[in-house]
Amino acid sequence: MSRFNRFACLAAASVVVASDANAQTIPSPTMLVEIGDISNPVISPDGGRVAFRVERASIERNSYTSGWYVASLRTQTGAVSVGDGGEPLRDSSGYSIGDTPQWSPDSIWIYYRALLNGEVQVWRAAADGSRVEQVTSDEADVDAFQLSRDGRRLLYSVGATRREISAAEEKEYDAGILIDGTVPVDRRGKGTPLAV
Repeated sequence: MSRFNRFACLAAASVVVASDANAQTIPSPTMLVEIGDISNPVISPDGGRVAFRVERASIERNSYTSGWYVASLRTQTGAVSVGDGGEPLRDSSGYSIGDTPQWSPDSIWIYYRALLNGEVQVWRAAADGSRVEQVTSDEADVDAFQLSRDGRRLLYSVGATRREISAAEEKEYDAGILIDGTVPVDRRGKGTPLAV
């Protein structure tokens, strides 16, 4: 990505943060905590727009939210909220995964993963904010996806189904967790000595 394109992406993305800020000169503690974190800007194939994700903390809900935005690189209009990203995706350490959106070849849609209603699926949103559609509906969470060059196919990968994961967690929960090789802890937190 050229220096100009990087600058244009960051300038367009900053419109989201600026449009949410009040006219106060001194930000409140709530405003400081709820500042949006902008990640992974991607320029559309026609070069006219940039898509990016914003993650923010919500004090009221005591959680984080994420959303997808598109901003024009040709006009001074603000960024448009195009899709709900749901709960931010996290890795096994709890760090936020900054997913990268994929543009359709005609620059009309962005495709992205979202954690909504307890499932990670692929969604697409119209770049003008007029429509959002769920693309995949799999029994397992979508780990990764790729849109074909012509935009007519979506390839994606999944792991174990949510049902299989839940069953494995329940089995571990019922069997207990071996702490140090001498005492398994059952689901109520009570240990039973082992014969060694």
